Amino acid sequence: MESNPEQNQGPVTADLAQPASMPEEISTGEEMTMQNAVTQEETQAIAVEPSSKTQSENTEPLNYTILSAFIILAVIVVAFIIYMITKRSGKKQPSKNQPASGKKGEPVEIYVGNLSYDMKDEQLRKEFERYGIVKSARIITQRSSRKSKGYGFVEMPHRKEAQCAIQALNNKEIMGRKLHVNEARANTRPSDK
Repeated sequence: MESNPEQNQGPVTADLAQPASMPEEISTGEEMTMQNAVTQEETQAIAVEPSSKTQSENTEPLNYTILSAFIILAVIVVAFIIYMITKRSGKKQPSKNQPASGKKGEPVEIYVGNLSYDMKDEQLRKEFERYGIVKSARIITQRSSRKSKGYGFVEMPHRKEAQCAIQALNNKEIMGRKLHVNEARANTRPSDK
């Protein structure tokens, strides 16, 4: 019979778990206690290291989250400030109280209110031609009856002439009524539809 070398060795003992620095001849109880103390300390050190890494790993994502939130907030604030600056310094749109026309090369449109209901377009044109060139003059009428609504618009191509006509004809009595004359504004124009 051949004997198997593995069968003759007997049970495997805890000698494999001993550190290399320890001698193999551990027989006394005192040395076993030291060995157990060393392995317990190593086990505690191993147990402490992952938990400390876990805590630092847990705080790093939190720090990055807070940092990214502050960066996003800062970008939003800067974008809002830039928007407000460009809005204020940008080209302002005319408000309801600003003249709607009169830029260089554009005719000035003049509103004439409190007209006599008997006044015709030709009469209105003649009143304004005393102060300069009149491009057009029209009295606004009701669609159904074609009767005057009591106001009209006059277009003059030159601003100086238009200003002269406005100053001269405002509050002037024509055909028994005091005229209200000023530069037309966007909200006073009738739609051409």
